Amino acid sequence: MLTCLICGGDMQQDTAEITELLRESGCIGTTTDSGGREFQFEDGERLEVGGTCNACDGKEIRKFLESR
Repeated sequence: MLTCLICGGDMQQDTAEITELLRESGCIGTTTDSGGREFQFEDGERLEVGGTCNACDGKEIRKFLESR
């Protein structure tokens, strides 16, 4: 396990649960670049996350989906 210095979570944690949440929430695409990951949704909304730590990204994705 690689522990994230920011969130204390597992940087390499399994992302299957997050992937399922994104799909159920209408995510239609993902792009990755040096700045992180961007998720595109059916309604035109976009979410950018850091892309370095799966635990940090998961928290940001959950927070975003809860606010929709």
